[in-house]
Amino acid sequence: MSIMQNKQPIIVAFDLEGTLMPEMWVEIAEHKGIEELRKTTADIADYNELKALRVKALAKHGIALADMQSIIEETKVYKGAWELLKWVNEQEGVQPVIVSDTFYQFVIPVIKKLGNPMIFCNTLTVNNEGYVVGYERRQEDQKRAVVRSFHDMNFKVIAIGDSFNDAAMFEDADAAAFYRANDVVREQFPQYRSFQTYNDVKEFISQHI
Repeated sequence: MSIMQNKQPIIVAFDLEGTLMPEMWVEIAEHKGIEELRKTTADIADYNELKALRVKALAKHGIALADMQSIIEETKVYKGAWELLKWVNEQEGVQPVIVSDTFYQFVIPVIKKLGNPMIFCNTLTVNNEGYVVGYERRQEDQKRAVVRSFHDMNFKVIAIGDSFNDAAMFEDADAAAFYRANDVVREQFPQYRSFQTYNDVKEFISQHI
């Protein structure tokens, strides 16, 4: 008997930056020497506060979208990330999906390095001169909303992330764990396990599928 005849289909919802690849804003900060851009969702929990800081920093230093895209295109995903998503996809009745607070203009050069999985993220607002002037969220509390939508479609959801902004999808997921979360995040959310290797992540996922 096929597993799909008697088992609920499963989505494994992955965060992107810090979980499958380096933080793109940190990569830009290091290339351009802009300290303000080093802050991530592991440092600032309020998404709107963080994005406003970044837009202001880009304007201050005259960084265009094309400048950032050229840096991001050269960014490598974490070793083993592609293999992890491939392994998830090979499990019967299980699909990997990326749920991120990044932007489509950023992720296009990178997502192919992960095997082109489905991704839900946001959109940058860019003026006619090619400079970022703002951003549009797909919807408020997006990560939680995505998990709830999958539940509405009768999927079981396993969530994997690394930062404060992943806690919302963790709360609504059927199972959740951090990957390489910092001490502050782990201390604030001790109810979730935290792993340092993809092999441990695989084992955790295996226990819940």
